[in-house]
Amino acid sequence: MNCDELRSLLPELVDGSLSPAQQAEARAALAVCPECRREFEVARQVHAFFQVLRQREGTVPLSVNLERRVLARLHQERCSLELLDLSALALTTWLRELLHMLGAFLVPDWERNEGSASVQVEPGP
Repeated sequence: MNCDELRSLLPELVDGSLSPAQQAEARAALAVCPECRREFEVARQVHAFFQVLRQREGTVPLSVNLERRVLARLHQERCSLELLDLSALALTTWLRELLHMLGAFLVPDWERNEGSASVQVEPGP
């Protein structure tokens, strides 16, 4: 399995929906490629974020493809920068972008300002 094939299967790998044979092949590919392991870790973190979001906002329909689109965008950014690290700065940058996307989706009057975004959030029960 090459890196592109593995990358296309990352969402299914992190959510456990690959067949046992595909999962074994993907795990073997991860074992030999540090770059793929980094992308897998990002995919795992994005998946965990969406799981929490789905649990907290169960009534909000999140597109099944949104997670895949976020991962594709992160890969695109990595390619243009030739580096994707999970430092606080990099994590903050892609998380901010994700929150802007989700804000536009979840809050009808969301306004995005390049420097900052402000939304009033009411405390939960």
